[in-house]
Amino acid sequence: MTEYQHKFIHSLTEVTEAQWGCVSPSHVFTSYAWLLALELSGCTSKETGWIPHHLMIERQGELIAILPGYIKSHSYGEYVFDWAFAEAYERHGLDYYPKWLCGVPFTPTQGPRILTKRLSSCLLEYIDATLTSLAQLGISGVHINFCRESDFLIQSHLTMRRNVQFHWHNRGYAEFDDFLARLTSRKRKMVMKERQAVTAQGINISWSVGREISTAQLDAFFLSYQLIYLKRSRHHGYLSRDFFQQVITSMPDKFRLCCAYLSFVFAVPT
Repeated sequence: MTEYQHKFIHSLTEVTEAQWGCVSPSHVFTSYAWLLALELSGCTSKETGWIPHHLMIERQGELIAILPGYIKSHSYGEYVFDWAFAEAYERHGLDYYPKWLCGVPFTPTQGPRILTKRLSSCLLEYIDATLTSLAQLGISGVHINFCRESDFLIQSHLTMRRNVQFHWHNRGYAEFDDFLARLTSRKRKMVMKERQAVTAQGINISWSVGREISTAQLDAFFLSYQLIYLKRSRHHGYLSRDFFQQVITSMPDKFRLCCAYLSFVFAVPT
């Protein structure tokens, strides 16, 4: 393991996008542009309880692995509910926070978390030892959320925690009717009735891609985003409008915005 060296960086601006891209698999949520937008928009900061603390691993001076990480002072925005752990620490007079989280802020989507071209057992052993040493910084524990590398991480000192998500998969449907054909008669009729109700209301659906998204569309989307969080969680959401604007600008080919329009007809008396 002596062939490896590591350091923690506190901002993505300490490395270049080219350096990050040479190591990272192609994935939107762990891309340089996405994580940098979170930082520059203030969504991940000391004030929000998401302090960037990314692990960079080198071999003979070459960057070979990255673990995007954050020092957390709370458990909000992770969508993994570990309140029971925090309460257990409190009952024993221990501090659960700060903790170190490897993951993508505010995004409960599975993906790569150990960003490297090749994850060997030797590299994993070094990562394991490095993460264990975080306890010296007063970190209560290490958490890696929604990772694809679970088979490798079983070999580490980390304890596996499993959860359940429900996903929709396109089973080779060429058209919407192909999807309907897979449903029972009752469910098929229910879906068709719902779609007919939308059509009857005169609602039109349109998609905008990247730079086609107008300021008015982004404003409307962001208002809806805030209202949903306000209704469910009594706050305005974790992401700012500036964040959405930045990612649309920096990675426009990755974004499509779906908008529903309702047409009105006015009768003007003569």
